[in-house]
Amino acid sequence: MAVVPMQKIGIVGYSEDWQLILSALQQEGAVHIEPINPPQQEIAELEDRLRRIDNAVKFIIEISEHKAKKTTLSPHQVHGILENIDLDTILDITEQLRKKRENLSSTISHSQSRIHTLTPWVNWIYPLELIKDTQFVKIKAGLIPIAKSPIFEEQVKDEELFHLRVIRRSHDGLNIIVYYHKSVSQHIEQILSNSEFILWDPKKYTDSPSKEIRKFNAEIERAKRELANIKTEVSKFTSKIVPLWAAGDQLEQTIEQHKALSTALSTASTFTMQGWVPMKNSEKLKRKIEAAFDTVELISIPVLPEDEPPVALKNPFFIESFEVITDLYGRPGKGMVDPTPFIAPFFAIFFALCLTDAGYGLILTLIASIGLYKFKQPGTQKFLRLILYMGLMTILAGIITGSYLGIALPEASEATGLASIALKLKLFDPLKDIMTFFAISLAFGSIQLSVGFLLTMYVHLREDKKLLKKIHDVWVNIAWIATTIGIGLFLMNFVIPEKLPTFGEIGTNMLLVGAIGIVTGHGILGPLAGFSIGQSIGAALAFEGLYGIIGVFSDILSYVRITALGLSTSIVAGVITEMTTKMNGFLLIVGIFILSGGHVFCAVFSSLGSFVHPARLQFVEFFSKFYESEGKFFEPFRRKYKRLNVL
Repeated sequence: MAVVPMQKIGIVGYSEDWQLILSALQQEGAVHIEPINPPQQEIAELEDRLRRIDNAVKFIIEISEHKAKKTTLSPHQVHGILENIDLDTILDITEQLRKKRENLSSTISHSQSRIHTLTPWVNWIYPLELIKDTQFVKIKAGLIPIAKSPIFEEQVKDEELFHLRVIRRSHDGLNIIVYYHKSVSQHIEQILSNSEFILWDPKKYTDSPSKEIRKFNAEIERAKRELANIKTEVSKFTSKIVPLWAAGDQLEQTIEQHKALSTALSTASTFTMQGWVPMKNSEKLKRKIEAAFDTVELISIPVLPEDEPPVALKNPFFIESFEVITDLYGRPGKGMVDPTPFIAPFFAIFFALCLTDAGYGLILTLIASIGLYKFKQPGTQKFLRLILYMGLMTILAGIITGSYLGIALPEASEATGLASIALKLKLFDPLKDIMTFFAISLAFGSIQLSVGFLLTMYVHLREDKKLLKKIHDVWVNIAWIATTIGIGLFLMNFVIPEKLPTFGEIGTNMLLVGAIGIVTGHGILGPLAGFSIGQSIGAALAFEGLYGIIGVFSDILSYVRITALGLSTSIVAGVITEMTTKMNGFLLIVGIFILSGGHVFCAVFSSLGSFVHPARLQFVEFFSKFYESEGKFFEPFRRKYKRLNVL
């Protein structure tokens, strides 16, 4: 339930065995490699081969329309697959097929484009090669836009030494062929220019348009037949997808080995690396690696004050999932405590109170359970367990508040069966007892902030060596706890004075005692603990002192967002249920879809808010009291499988 202690180690090995040694370290997955030098080694060739593998898989899946699923295998199965794959042959054949397919697709596209160009000219029955100038006559083919065609036809109808052949009239305009003597070319070409004539040069073609179109159609059919043959050939490689994935993952691991080696110190015969390993695993790793290789030694390196070890967290199974929340903010900095055990209960309660519906909790529980069954990756499993816990907590919150998909429970005198049981388990109604809900949020806020000040005291007590500093830390933080609880009690009395009549006086007195404690702690104990007079007065009166009390008021009031979200979920759920239960006849069928779809959508959408806002309370209100996230993640050098699930 803490930050895992780390041991710094050095790894010295014989250069000829570097790949075997690094492969063994990858298999152990216990060492966080820390670069000694910037990466030097070029691995472009390996990365290019990896790109070829991924492109081959993508091509096979795309062309064969095979629905490939991420396969779960054991390391032994992966090893067997890699021994039997002829990778170079598969890559060469798939690349040849891909290139041929690209050429055929280009042929089809080109032919279709030519057909589109020739279609307006199909009424021309003569070879297109005849459309060219002669010794005395110019012959041009082209298009007159529809807007200019009436004026053009009017202008040329009486022209001498000129002939107009209209091939087609369409919404685009006139497809025409014009013949005119070279002696009038300047005049005719001026008319064509004024009419926005678009010249078409058919010199690429020899036969008539219809014959050319038939040729291109035949070319398209031939290309389509060859594409079908390619699809058949590619489909034979669907059984190679998993082996290709295995080869890709293995090559990616080799690339990581090269990258790790490139950051090491190297001579002609040896290499030296450094890294971090959990202290409890260091001796075991040393024995195992040195037993496997005569040419390697693992050395413990003293940790210097300026060293910043990577941070790994170790928590009990049920709390471990809440590391997801901690990691969203950042791992603990040097000297910090792991906040995960302290945010776990608060985050779970806040999430449940924001969602406040047992039905929605059941939906989340079912989604998480299905996900846990289908997805086996450790990171995904951790997140899904978090969702599962949130679902179960929301079911409990729904029972306490009597919220079941927005269904209105009857009065106690009219309730029977399940409704009677639900009423007995119900502690309060958020919609009827809004102020009670308000006070509950304030209570949780003051409690969590008090825990934050306790953790601040703990962190300072660990860091400070002088007794007077320790006394100063205890005095000031206990004063802040008294202030925080006093503010909470005061606000709760203000919200529901009739239910908590004594809280106002108690809270005011605690607030006063806390404020005095803060001033005396900083003002009197501060100088004795080694702070200057100026620092002590500033701390007593500024943000760490009296002025900071305003911030605590603000922080506690931020927890009211729990009430707002809980009420909004209850209201929306009630509207969906009430609206659909009033539908009759054919609309009843529609209502069933609206009821189920609406509640699922509302559950998912409200869950996002119920996740984001409690997370914000942890990051802004709670963490600001004690936590600094400057730690770097512990990322052990291990075999990573992106394409397969290897268990």
